[in-house]
Amino acid sequence: MDGALWRTDAGNRALLLRSAGSRIHRMVTLPDQRTVYAGYDNGDVIAIDTKSWQQEPILHAAGAIQEIAITGDGRTIAIATSDGTIHVGTQHEGTSTSTRTIWARFAARARDLALTPDGVLIVACTDGTIWLYSPSHHRWLCLPTGTVDLAWTAITADGHTAAAVDLEGRLLWIDLDAIRKQLGI
Repeated sequence: MDGALWRTDAGNRALLLRSAGSRIHRMVTLPDQRTVYAGYDNGDVIAIDTKSWQQEPILHAAGAIQEIAITGDGRTIAIATSDGTIHVGTQHEGTSTSTRTIWARFAARARDLALTPDGVLIVACTDGTIWLYSPSHHRWLCLPTGTVDLAWTAITADGHTAAAVDLEGRLLWIDLDAIRKQLGI
């Protein structure tokens, strides 16, 4: 609750990794099962390497971190903040030993985020709208659902279908192959 991060060593002793500060709102493990992203109420997102325990700042946003979604290959990340901004970062090859992340920012009051295996972002919004975004093609598609307060989204492992659930338990099925055609992917 106080924002401090702890880890244990080989002797199961608790060691302070990061001192108290802003409260952590969301933590997500990357697919490499070595890196953890921690999102804070002050808008910071850091990457923690669980082998070396090194920390790297990923993003500083204006609003508190609400949601984080990552593709299976770890190359695309989407972050929703409390100020109604969606940050979408895609990794690109930099020098021979590094990559750089290029960020795009959009306004949307997200309740939940999900990324397909090929990087299509699904944003379920508090007003019942579902936004779909292709970072590689920089294209958006809006799906007004006629319901409010979408709660969660899920994507099948093959990335062909997604579902969104509202707070009353109604299930909305999304054909992602049809969406890709609409987005020109």
